[in-house]
Amino acid sequence: MINFSLITQNKIFYKEEISKAVLPSYTGEITILKNHIPLISILKRGKIKITKTDKSEEKVFEIERGIIRFVNNNLIVLADLKNVE
Repeated sequence: MINFSLITQNKIFYKEEISKAVLPSYTGEITILKNHIPLISILKRGKIKITKTDKSEEKVFEIERGIIRFVNNNLIVLADLKNVE
């Protein structure tokens, strides 16, 4: 499993164990699975799609921009979310 955290300027917006994340980078979509190599990347405007651990539910977050860090099955996304109140 991957420990996923989506953090905005104000708070930890979402935290969950997931099995997969698809992220919009400037070089194309990045898919993160368990045991992916360590990675730091800049994200562009687009959608983050995560699949929860039971693989039956997908959740989508729209972002303006962000940064990710993945190491030791911990994925941290610092992002400006689009249309969030």
